[in-house]
Amino acid sequence: MTRLFEPCRWVYLNDRLVPLEKAFLRVDNHAIHFGAAAFESLRVYSGRQGPAVLGLARHVERLHNSLHPFAAPAPALETIEDALWRTIDQNSLQQGYLRLLVFPTADCSEFDPSRRPWGILVLAFREGEPSSRIPAQLAVSPVRRPPIGSTLPRAKLTGFYAADVAAHVAAHSLGFDDALILHEDGSVCEVTGANFFIVRNRQLRTPVLASTIDGITRRLVFELAALLEIPVQECMLSLSDVAAADEVFITGTYHEIREVSLIAGCVALAGAPGAVTRQLQQCFRDVTSGQETRLSSAWLTSNPLAPLVRHKEPVCYETGPAGIEDVEQIVEAVRRLLEELRAAPSELPAGAATVCRDMIEKKMPGAVFVARERQSSTIVGILAASIQQAIHQAGSYALIQELWVDPKHRSYDVGAALIEALERYCRDSQLTTVEVCLPKHSFANLPRTYRFYERCGFAEVGPRMRKGLPCQISR
Repeated sequence: MTRLFEPCRWVYLNDRLVPLEKAFLRVDNHAIHFGAAAFESLRVYSGRQGPAVLGLARHVERLHNSLHPFAAPAPALETIEDALWRTIDQNSLQQGYLRLLVFPTADCSEFDPSRRPWGILVLAFREGEPSSRIPAQLAVSPVRRPPIGSTLPRAKLTGFYAADVAAHVAAHSLGFDDALILHEDGSVCEVTGANFFIVRNRQLRTPVLASTIDGITRRLVFELAALLEIPVQECMLSLSDVAAADEVFITGTYHEIREVSLIAGCVALAGAPGAVTRQLQQCFRDVTSGQETRLSSAWLTSNPLAPLVRHKEPVCYETGPAGIEDVEQIVEAVRRLLEELRAAPSELPAGAATVCRDMIEKKMPGAVFVARERQSSTIVGILAASIQQAIHQAGSYALIQELWVDPKHRSYDVGAALIEALERYCRDSQLTTVEVCLPKHSFANLPRTYRFYERCGFAEVGPRMRKGLPCQISR
């Protein structure tokens, strides 16, 4: 099934989320010159508790195995999970595709990268509407897999995929979707970037793991087949075996379980997908949607913080400019904000209420917004911003001075709604930039605040974070 994947705006690169157009590696990077970077492709599915990653722990295990020959300091599971979830959250990705790359930060003058730190890159792609289901048609590639021992068959490395690219390009130029690759002895290996199965007399047969990649979706198919009581045999497959098959399908993170209707000069299956393939596809959909409880719980990993958010009852609130009657609550909110950030009791100067009142009454440049519950009118969040002049901005910009949300309401996007209110104000005031100061070593709870601003579209600029606003702000 062909699907459309569109690249998302935010990229994770070495512990930072940056816009896609600003994510760069140095031109002398070791990975670019020698291809010694390990990668994984992962799928995100829209689950009952929000987005969930399929086979996350298995992907990380395979990534660590790929890095083993380089004696590389492999990132811990927790580090990789954090990078993936930050990328998913920042892009508001519900269903899509992730490309995880672990690469040496050494330059090309160092042939041995093992003593240098290794970086992490995560690209996200949003899944559009699936197109009509189209069975794959395959060419048989003249490019053969190298014999065992001449490569690292268990390693999923960027440098190993040049042959796959060449085979794919040749097949595509002839009008095929992809290419079937054979071993040196002429037996079936795999499809470029995917594993290969045939069905014969309601039994699955697939090549043994020799030079074939240990596919994560391949492993899941084994478990699906067991659930459906379909026998599976790993064996050597010849093109004659393929020609006698009742059904053929390929598996992979991108393809999921995709039926094959034609292999050039070998097989034509006009009725694809066959009955067994359809059963496996339906079972796969049940797992990835969370309906098949046993396998879903074993294969799908949700953001551990997501259930805490989604199990709460919705709270109705509204945001808008503050009034004079709100001054006392706003000052108390700012005091609580400083107390929380500094992890110590805080008191505001005597003139704090006066400044707040002057900002509300427009006696000084700036704005104050509040979020309040609709039923009780209780203030549950505040945002105060001043208007600054700067030569480097060639004009004015909004600077967030205080932003606070009551802890009981932080799971309901109150802070994001307050920032949206500020953005509307900026649009009406012809301001195109919003900034916030985040001194990294002054406050105890900064990392959480930093990630909040990342999710709202801010990017780090020195000791501040900045968000550029388009002329029209979409709600």
